[in-house]
Amino acid sequence: MELSELDFQILRVEIIDSVIAMDSLTYFFDVFKSEFEDALPEIDENSYDKLIETYDSNYKGYDSLVGVYEKINDPFGKNKVLEFSEQRDTYKAYRDKVVGLKNRFDYFMDMGSNTLAYKFKGTYSLKNPLLNNLVQTHEKLYFTNSDGTKFVKTEELE
Repeated sequence: MELSELDFQILRVEIIDSVIAMDSLTYFFDVFKSEFEDALPEIDENSYDKLIETYDSNYKGYDSLVGVYEKINDPFGKNKVLEFSEQRDTYKAYRDKVVGLKNRFDYFMDMGSNTLAYKFKGTYSLKNPLLNNLVQTHEKLYFTNSDGTKFVKTEELE
């Protein structure tokens, strides 16, 4: 079957929105809040630094304990090294995750109202040969790059 037999037609393409950097700020802050709300009683824009400092402190404390118990050359010392190493690595992983979110937050904060993408709604129709050439109409969302020169993502509309 050839494309021409499908009677593909673009019915409408319209720009419906632009995605600006500030939209991403809200997203990353919401991710941060949902993942770390148990670690801090109040979450605000300074929470990133507070958590990084806390996790750094915990990491250094456990790293210090690992160093102490490494000097004890018996099963008790080795068990403590394993236990404290796991705790130390957990705090490092938490810290790295917060640093990553903070870096993305700062990046989008610096971009302010710069456009990251344009959002289009496209409507098209085609004949479906599996349904006796029934004409089906579809709508999708299309997202471009910041220049608006290339489509980078699509989403189905219900």
